[in-house]
Amino acid sequence: MLNKPLIVIKVGTQAITDRSGDLNIKILDDLVRQIVKLNEENRIVLVSSGAVGCGKNLLPHYNGKIPHKKAAAAIGNPLLMRHYQYYFSKHSDILVAQALCEKQHFTDRTSFLQIWETFQSLWKEGVIPIVNENDVVCDYEIRFSDNDELATVIACGFSAQQLLLGTGVEGVLDGKGEVIPKIEDFTDEIFGFVNKNTSTHGRGGMHTKIQCARKACGSGCEVVIFDGGKKGNVLLAHKHKTGTVCVSKSCSLSAHRKWISMGGKVSGKVTIDAGAQKAISNRKSLLFVGVKTVEGTFGKGDLLGVYDESGNNLVALGRSKFGSEELEAITEKRDKELIRTDELVLVS
Repeated sequence: MLNKPLIVIKVGTQAITDRSGDLNIKILDDLVRQIVKLNEENRIVLVSSGAVGCGKNLLPHYNGKIPHKKAAAAIGNPLLMRHYQYYFSKHSDILVAQALCEKQHFTDRTSFLQIWETFQSLWKEGVIPIVNENDVVCDYEIRFSDNDELATVIACGFSAQQLLLGTGVEGVLDGKGEVIPKIEDFTDEIFGFVNKNTSTHGRGGMHTKIQCARKACGSGCEVVIFDGGKKGNVLLAHKHKTGTVCVSKSCSLSAHRKWISMGGKVSGKVTIDAGAQKAISNRKSLLFVGVKTVEGTFGKGDLLGVYDESGNNLVALGRSKFGSEELEAITEKRDKELIRTDELVLVS
């Protein structure tokens, strides 16, 4: 089982709910039927929205504000899982498990590896993890932007072969409103086509999906953006018969570097000169001699954004060897490393 390809499937709120935001049982039934089929030859992670939609109508005074969204999620998560358990038992003998995650679980290496080991155990036993962000306790300042980002982090971090982003539209549309069947490069023209409006019930929009697709493709994972609310579309998207296929790039990053490339909370900003930029592009460590400015409060091992000398263009992400308070105490630091080469990932 553990040698099978990994597919991460994300279904958005708009894909599995009706216009009023209530869960669409017919769509959920068909979704599960398709996942059961895919699970025959693949490992699956399902990232599912819909918890707030399941719970909000049970709150008589629901007002859409953050405390009420958290309350709705607390009610809705077990209800959503109950639906999934019912339909998986209807179509198969597959067990499902719930994993409620927070962004910090992926940015901390130890927590990330614990999630990976747990998922490995679940796949080995034939269990499908169903993932959602833990809305009840998550810090809204450092949460995932939406479940597109959560699914992308899982796909990149776990070296998935395919990421299926199910949304409420047919795919990425061009200037004429027609679906773009394939994206090989994420050009300015592509971003110009993208509808930046958020969906009716969810947090994400097509702009976010394109950004996530670019990140996943850069780490070697193919992405398909498709209408997740249409019958049979998950299997069709898997076979490139619907939606927009975003072609993956060759990636030679180690598992550790893929984890760094996932991003997470960036705690500081480093501006470097042209010489340092050339050095890190040649897989060299970032030395203090090439650092122009350091901003932010951060600890040893925290993620830093490395920018070119203009300070406007992100060129790399890396884990700092020192905390910000240590930097002032380091003497004759020009030849010392701020970020080791094996802790540094270039941003394309």
